[in-house]
Amino acid sequence: MAGIRHWDAESAVRLADPFDRIVDALHCAALDDAHWPRALALIDTACGMAGSYLAALAGRREPRLVEGWFHSHGERNRPFEQDYAKFFAGDERVARLLLLPSGTLIANAELCTEEERQASAVFREFLPRWDAANQLNVCLPAQGERHTLWMPTRTQRQGEWRPSHLRLLRRLLPHVGQAMRVRQALVQAAATVPAQAPAASGA
Repeated sequence: MAGIRHWDAESAVRLADPFDRIVDALHCAALDDAHWPRALALIDTACGMAGSYLAALAGRREPRLVEGWFHSHGERNRPFEQDYAKFFAGDERVARLLLLPSGTLIANAELCTEEERQASAVFREFLPRWDAANQLNVCLPAQGERHTLWMPTRTQRQGEWRPSHLRLLRRLLPHVGQAMRVRQALVQAAATVPAQAPAASGA
């Protein structure tokens, strides 16, 4: 009986910790975009999030938004994406994130002073419109000239981030970054493959 109780306790711990399940889902997402909604939904649930914005950036001095998605519990929010694309060039957070060591997870309020937030269109217009003032921000290691921008998001109603959620997010950062690097490598490789020449017709 003692052995059974010990096995049950270990199983309960594994089931309670969603880390491995999320990492497995991210591995699938790296190879197939159809798996990203599930992988991000698992993170939303485990970390008490409303959703997150995940994007590929090109360049460092003048970063360019290559593509970006906002998912909330498996649902893609295209209006959010389209709206943020209009604000991206003036988003003070991005340039500052790229100056920090890769993988630095930092809150909005820590990236800009109160005076800067009051003068910023991103903070005055965009973030309140989407109830995203509680976003966290991180840039993850690049694939070539590309970087991964990730913005985990909690709403004002959800309140401040819990320490347990932050710990899990930090554990997941290298895996999110790796999944995006693999994806970007596959995208870039596909783009360099020449189109197949049509077969020659018979004489």
